[in-house]
Amino acid sequence: MQTNPKKNILESIHKKRKLRRRWQQTRSSALKTELNKCTAQLRTQIKQFNNYSFRTYLAKLTADKFTEYSLWKAARNINKEIKPNICMYAVIMKIHMYIYIYRLSKIIISLHCFNALAYITY
Repeated sequence: MQTNPKKNILESIHKKRKLRRRWQQTRSSALKTELNKCTAQLRTQIKQFNNYSFRTYLAKLTADKFTEYSLWKAARNINKEIKPNICMYAVIMKIHMYIYIYRLSKIIISLHCFNALAYITY
């Protein structure tokens, strides 16, 4: 891994933003090619950094008392089942109810307008 990967990633992001800004102003195909290469390079740098940081995290895990059994805590967190949040379910249902009421009110208003027009024309 490079000496300071975070700094290199930030420099690549800065370079990519400059290239994108120049490409948006000129719409040059050469700049677009360079921008695509820079984007791909940045993507690989980020993937490498994430893999490196995850590998170092895994290497630091131990099962002894001095590190408070970090290996077992990590394994427990991985194996935890994600439980649905009942409160979130209620919020989603409330949003659906408001959408239904809004659509129903639009239908009722349009029916009233149609009835008014039908009354005027006859």
